[in-house]
Amino acid sequence: MATKFILKKLFFLCLAFVSAVLLGHILIVKLLQDIFFVTYLTASSVSGVLFLTMLFIFVNFDEDLERHVNRFLYFRRGHEYKPILEQTMTDELTDLSDYEYFILRLEQELERAKRYLRPVFLMLIDIDHFTEYNKTYGRSEGDILIVKVSDAVRRFSEKGDIIARHEGGKFAMLLPEADKESAALAAERLRKYVETMKVKKDKNVTLSIGIGFFTSAEFTFGAGIFDPTKAAAFTKGALIKLAKDALDKAKASGGNKVAV
Repeated sequence: MATKFILKKLFFLCLAFVSAVLLGHILIVKLLQDIFFVTYLTASSVSGVLFLTMLFIFVNFDEDLERHVNRFLYFRRGHEYKPILEQTMTDELTDLSDYEYFILRLEQELERAKRYLRPVFLMLIDIDHFTEYNKTYGRSEGDILIVKVSDAVRRFSEKGDIIARHEGGKFAMLLPEADKESAALAAERLRKYVETMKVKKDKNVTLSIGIGFFTSAEFTFGAGIFDPTKAAAFTKGALIKLAKDALDKAKASGGNKVAV
C-alpha cells in the first residue's frame, strides 16, 4: 500500500515537472510579449511557481529562444497552425519581417560585422508621395501598391539580405555581405524597376532610397586590429541615422533618387 502511494506521488511529481518545463516556455514568451506579441497565457499559478523554482536549474538562457518557442508553442489561427514567431514577427500585408524583428537582426548583424571586421549596409526605401496616393485612390489601393513594391524589393534582394516593412510605404533592407558599389547598384535597379512598374494608368510610382553603411576600417586601429573603443561608437542608431540622412537627401532633391 505504501509503495503504491509513493508511486502515485512520484507520478504526479513527474507530471508537475513536465508541465512546469513546457508551460514555463509560455511564461517566458508572455514576459517577452513586447517582442513576440503572444496573446494568451495558459500556465496556472501552481505550475508557474513550479516553473520559477526549476527555471534556474534547467533553463539555459543562452539557448536560442526562437527554437524553444517554435518547438513548444503553436496556436490556432483559422484552421492553420503556425509557429509563434512566424505569425508575430511578420508583417501581415507583405509577409516581410516586421520592423521590430528587423531591429533585432540589425543588432545581431552589426555585432557580427564588428567581430569579423566586415562592412554592414542599411537601405531605407520610401514610396514617394504615398500619403497623397492613399488619399487619392483609397487605402485598399494603397495596400495593393505596398504589396507590389514589397515584391519588387524582394526581387532585387540577395540571399542573406534581411527585408522589413517599416510603416506606411516605408521599407528597410539590411545587406550584410554587400559593398558600396553592389549596394548602390541594387538600389538603383530597384528604383528604375518601380519607376516603370504598372500600377495606375494615370500615376507613376517612384521610390526614394537612402543607404547608410559602416566599413570594417571604422572598427579597427588599422591593419585589421579591432578597436573596441572606436567600434562602440558605431551603433544601430548611428547606422539608421546615416541611412535616414541619405533618404532625406534623396527626397529633398525631388524624390526618385538613390543617395549614399
